[in-house]
Order: sequence, then C-alpha cells, then structure tokens
Amino acid sequence: MCFSATASFTSSAILCGAGFVAYRQVKSLNHLPFALIPFFFSAQQFAEGLVWMSFNYHGLFHWRMPAAYFYLLTAQFFWPIFFPFSIWKMEDPGRRKKILFALLLIGIIIGVYLGYRVSSLPFLIIESKRHLLYVTAPNNSWFFKNVSLYAIATLIPPFVSSLRGMPAFGSFIVTSLALSMLFFSESVISIWCYFAAILSLIVILILRKPVVDS
Repeated sequence: MCFSATASFTSSAILCGAGFVAYRQVKSLNHLPFALIPFFFSAQQFAEGLVWMSFNYHGLFHWRMPAAYFYLLTAQFFWPIFFPFSIWKMEDPGRRKKILFALLLIGIIIGVYLGYRVSSLPFLIIESKRHLLYVTAPNNSWFFKNVSLYAIATLIPPFVSSLRGMPAFGSFIVTSLALSMLFFSESVISIWCYFAAILSLIVILILRKPVVDS
C-alpha cells in the first residue's frame, strides 16, 4: 500500500482471510468471481508490500520491478475487466444484465489499452512522503486522460446491479476515489487501490444475503 510495507502486508493478510469467508458464502458459481475479489486485492497489496520492502532491504531489490508490474497491471488491466465481469455474472437476465455487459466491454477496451501502456512504457517508482509514486514516461497524464472510461467500467456497475447493498458499495468506492484524487493526487493509483481493497470487505456482506431489489 501507499503508507508502509507493514500496512500493505497487514491489509493483505486481512483480505486473504476475508476471501476465505466470502468463498464459503458462495451458493452459486455465478457468485464465485465476486467472492474472489478480496483474494485478488490481497495479492495486489502483497505485491506493493514487496515494492516497499525493496526500498529497505537491498536483497529484495530484484523483486521491485516484477512486484510493481504485477501491482500496476492488476490495477489498470485486471480490475476494469474483472470487476464489471463479476457483477455481470451475478445479475439475472434482463435489461440490467445487458447494461452490465456493455460496461464490461468498455472495461475490456480500457483495460487492454492501459495494460499495453503499462507493459510497454518505462516507469519509475519513487518513495515520497510515505507514499509510492509510479511515474511513467513522460508522466501519468495518459492515465488521467483515460480515467473517464476507467471510471465508467469500475464505478457504474454497482449502481446498475439489482443486488441489495451493491449501490452502497459503489458509493463508498466513488467516495474513496474522490478523496484519493483530492488529497493524494500524485499517488492516486496507489491510494485508491488501498481504499478499494479495504472496501472489498463489503463483498462478504453482499454475499451473505444476495437479495435482488425490486
């Protein structure tokens, strides 16, 4: 995460445990992708923990770039595709499911594009004021120019879903993004992923009683 290795590894452990709880609540294979969200966030936070450790222990320096690539590809390639997919899978056939499928297609487009940029552009990792900054060449402007499509794919699906509790989940995610951009604009990728990771604990509550709102 963006504050310290300890915070990253602690959140990773908590999310891993939450993933097991969510998995045990799965009553349908259609709910399985959504239940796996805490597991994936756990792996992502563990990767950023390794990035932090590479700054403090020379022996882990060779893990910095692989862990950073995993972290960024998860943030910018995986999530805009998997998140709308997991919600689309849970939705019953109908108008909402069609809208979610359209959002999934947008996620695939922006995810593939951002994933290509991450894998093809060089970038630096800077530790500054207890935050990690991922600086691409020439800068991060290419990400923010495409943030609207990214936001459409990752923020709108919860509000389209008919599952009870999903709109509240989406509201928390939107709020966390707004706070990240307002107070941590330079490290928004790292900060928002941390907030979203913690918010993924709500997955347990949604899966506990996946009731469809009328």
